[in-house]
Amino acid sequence: MTDPARVGPDGQHVDDPAFRARLLQRCEEYEGALSDIADQINRTTRLEVRAAA
Repeated sequence: MTDPARVGPDGQHVDDPAFRARLLQRCEEYEGALSDIADQINRTTRLEVRAAA
């Protein structure tokens, strides 16, 4: 597995705040979608489903 990163002038990997922000936003969107699906399942069955962040 590789982690996408910017490469600094000395060849070392450096953090990319814009990429990190986009990734966080996508994770929050996925959590919201999974929570909505869990709510739908909980309304129609006797199972309890939760999405934890």
